[in-house]
Amino acid sequence: MVLGRTPESTAILHDMFRIKTANAIAPGCKESEDGIRAIKRKYLALVIGTPTKRKGRIVAPLRKIVLDGGTSEAIVVADDSSLEGAMEAVTEFRVLGRSLYGCTWLELHPFTGRKHQLRVHCAQALGMPILGDYKYGRQAHEKWFTEAREELDLDKAEQSSTLRKTDVSIYAHVKGSVTSERPFLHLHSRLLAIPKIRKLKKRKRKTDDGKLLKDKVCFVDNLRLLAPLPPHMKASWNLLPPTMKEDLHEQFVERLGIKGEHRERAQ
Repeated sequence: MVLGRTPESTAILHDMFRIKTANAIAPGCKESEDGIRAIKRKYLALVIGTPTKRKGRIVAPLRKIVLDGGTSEAIVVADDSSLEGAMEAVTEFRVLGRSLYGCTWLELHPFTGRKHQLRVHCAQALGMPILGDYKYGRQAHEKWFTEAREELDLDKAEQSSTLRKTDVSIYAHVKGSVTSERPFLHLHSRLLAIPKIRKLKKRKRKTDDGKLLKDKVCFVDNLRLLAPLPPHMKASWNLLPPTMKEDLHEQFVERLGIKGEHRERAQ
């Protein structure tokens, strides 16, 4: 259990995840396959554009480069996995549905835990940066702002038959939402699922001769941690037309594997 986020605790967690997933793409390795299935992390992202495929797997190694004479750095897709510093990185994506202003909601499932993996895979492998990611998608944002400016006009949005005026008035002015002059990063860790969490149950059992046996170790199927959307993403979600919002919610809940267990809205 991590009680506080410090440089030390963050480094430990990253190291643990790298060890668990170092062989995530090794073919035919049962241990690796079991490791992939062991811990599920599902993210919700709003990207600029729409992938041509409804789903897919991105296998693109990443490496760090130094910029501005050593004053800054960035992560890029490595054209050759044999390059020094290149690290294997795997992400699965699935299109949940189209959003407003030419954006698309995606479900992202990382199999490896590289720095900025989801951001770089979306921006460079898919060619569709996550909304609000100016580090890896500045040019795409400049084009998006220019082309979507007219559609972002709130007065026209209120007149649209696809949007409810109440939704526009309530959510459109939330700082950092899709309608903001500078949207915040639209990437959210929605679900963390850890299977077979060991749990001790204090059940004393006696044998026929009256001797006590040790407490039995029992297992639970899954520990599921489901996080609500941050305010700016909640606003962007709620600006969807009602029918589109319902459809996306049902798809995402079903993909999370929690349908019937949780009826919480992704809002």
